[in-house]
Amino acid sequence: MKLPKPELTTLTLRQMKRKLATNSKRMGAGAFAYVYQSKKHRDRVVKVGYCNDGDVYDHPHTDPYLMYLKKVLKNRTNPYFPKVHSIKIYKYVYHRKSLDDYHEDTHYYFVIELEKLAGFYGLSTGDRKRAMYRHFPKHTTGAFRENLFDRCAKEYDRFLKKAIMIIRKVGGDGQTYSEDFHTGNFMWRVVKNRQPQLVITDPIS
Repeated sequence: MKLPKPELTTLTLRQMKRKLATNSKRMGAGAFAYVYQSKKHRDRVVKVGYCNDGDVYDHPHTDPYLMYLKKVLKNRTNPYFPKVHSIKIYKYVYHRKSLDDYHEDTHYYFVIELEKLAGFYGLSTGDRKRAMYRHFPKHTTGAFRENLFDRCAKEYDRFLKKAIMIIRKVGGDGQTYSEDFHTGNFMWRVVKNRQPQLVITDPIS
């Protein structure tokens, strides 16, 4: 799977969100996107949001989240990355009138189907304790970045090391985009009879 070319649409982002919300539950919202329960699959969610690409609106693939997903798609076996089932990028063009002219504005937004994950407080008590013991030895989720990087340095976990390397590469020099490690940008993959798997969902801003 690759990032697709944008499709022209007549729906605004607000109209798309209303369409997704019809007969479906909104699972959450962040600074740039909303997440809804998939209507067809109980184990999937649909994430929708604007491509936040600054002044480069003709290049939606420069959006930091899409740049991250591009790397995720090339490393699908890494358990620290979310499982992506489908990606669509939409291009919406509208005209606005000024005092003496008409202006054409273009906006891009994405609609992405992902695996359904659990938030930390969505875990069972037993799973939460196991997750805390494995990933948060300093006993505070607020120290997420510190714990994660300590573990990456001390343990040989090739998948975690590769994930951190990729995230740092996408983050670049921190002037355009940067790492955004905090508890709101990771979730957990819950598999029966196994420890919860940390999944880094949105680590670039």
